[in-house]
Amino acid sequence: MADTPLHLVVPATLLDARAATERVVGLCGRFGVEDRARYGTAVMEWLVNIVKHSYGDGRSGQIEIRALAGPESIELMIEDTGRGMPAQVFDAAPQTLSFDPSDLSTVPVSGMGLTIIKAVMDSVHYHSERGVNRLTAVRRWQR
Repeated sequence: MADTPLHLVVPATLLDARAATERVVGLCGRFGVEDRARYGTAVMEWLVNIVKHSYGDGRSGQIEIRALAGPESIELMIEDTGRGMPAQVFDAAPQTLSFDPSDLSTVPVSGMGLTIIKAVMDSVHYHSERGVNRLTAVRRWQR
């Protein structure tokens, strides 16, 4: 099976983030229903973070998304030119969510997006340099 590429440039809006997520998830036919939903959640979390935090000051912007569904994995690259996040914030986010599901007071109110992304992907990296913020992530079809 040949690699399946996707390249999108979308406005940094929640509606466009949702539509872009659906296009990326459309490449994930090798995942079961649960893995596809988890992957879609991770992609949407990152795109919403861009809309809310990179362009949250009201200025308009674009998000560039590249995805490549290959024989072993799906590779994702997302770029924007909004306000960047300090690398240490990304690095400090935990790899797994930790709370007591029987005690709702322990469920985090916010800040779970980075952890969700890290938990879903097999590898994920964030870099911001010269006004370009880039997330690269890989998720294998089989874990």
